[in-house]
Amino acid sequence: MPTWLDRLEPGAPALVSAFRALGDRRFIALRRAVRRAAGAGSAPGFMPQHAAVAALLDAWIATAAPEALSMPGGEEDRNVARALSHAIAARLRCRELLVFAGVHDLMHIEQLERLVAPR
Repeated sequence: MPTWLDRLEPGAPALVSAFRALGDRRFIALRRAVRRAAGAGSAPGFMPQHAAVAALLDAWIATAAPEALSMPGGEEDRNVARALSHAIAARLRCRELLVFAGVHDLMHIEQLERLVAPR
């Protein structure tokens, strides 16, 4: 996995765990990670994790070249800037939505990293 994900993991362990399972196409592991993380009383614990993801995303956007933000964003006809603002539409329980919202944000960071990674 990319080093950005390793650096993020201490601040967003449940989100990173679910994201790694998704990236490895281990869908049962993903489901288990989401269910484990989204247990009763878990919602307040996601605020710091989402804050860590938001801080990383903000840092990336602050340093991104305008050309990177206008590149295709991997979601239909949206560019990167528009894809980042697109909300998740899913039929999930509220706590599970918090996990998937964070995983979705990590997917955007992964896309952004690929766009600017040295080749």
